[in-house]
Amino acid sequence: MNLDQKLSNKTFLTCKEALEISNEINANPKIVGEKATSKSIKITDCEFGEFGKFNSLNDTQNSIEIFEAIKPYIDIHQRINCEKLLEISKIYSTQSIRSCLKEFDIKVKNCSLGLFKEKSEKKLFLKVKTWVENENGKVVFSKENNESLDMIAKSGSIKRASEILDINYKKCWTHLKIFEKSMGEKIALSRRGTGDDSGTRINKKALSWVDKYKKFQKSVDEFANKEFERIFFDEK
Repeated sequence: MNLDQKLSNKTFLTCKEALEISNEINANPKIVGEKATSKSIKITDCEFGEFGKFNSLNDTQNSIEIFEAIKPYIDIHQRINCEKLLEISKIYSTQSIRSCLKEFDIKVKNCSLGLFKEKSEKKLFLKVKTWVENENGKVVFSKENNESLDMIAKSGSIKRASEILDINYKKCWTHLKIFEKSMGEKIALSRRGTGDDSGTRINKKALSWVDKYKKFQKSVDEFANKEFERIFFDEK
């Protein structure tokens, strides 16, 4: 059965179905996407969560493993090629990959079906760095601190967190201690061994702060970039 026959009487396809068709007829996914578009067939529910509806899987340990696998392919703007994710999906489920992308706020670029395209012209990206200081002007919390605490919580280990973040152990440990000092209490419990309760655990109060800071930083980034676009590039 050829591509036209596969798409006959279709008004929409899920991303998963479109990719399955490309495998069945041994065709490049982009050809399927282009043919579907030419026939006004709508493709829905991106396998990697860029559009449509999908269910995520709360599997932190697997997300870390997937993140380590895709990390070398993530660009400086926290984006990864769809084609690379399709390769990874031969090892991990797409549901687990979606959860990883959501967990680490990674976007997908260069859709294999050609449904969304990167702009060919160069684009400027505004970077905003925020931090919290105490009354003496000393930094008590920052994006770097937050990333360290977040990764320690996810991985259950300062050593593992430092390896994933590509920072030395002492720096990761220092981020933890600076936050503990600012909070005025111990926020991490470390236990030696190999059992389920071994490793480093971050308490709920600190995790709440980590989550709020992530939301705050994202909100600041979005607002700042909108203003940057409006002031520098909006010709109206």
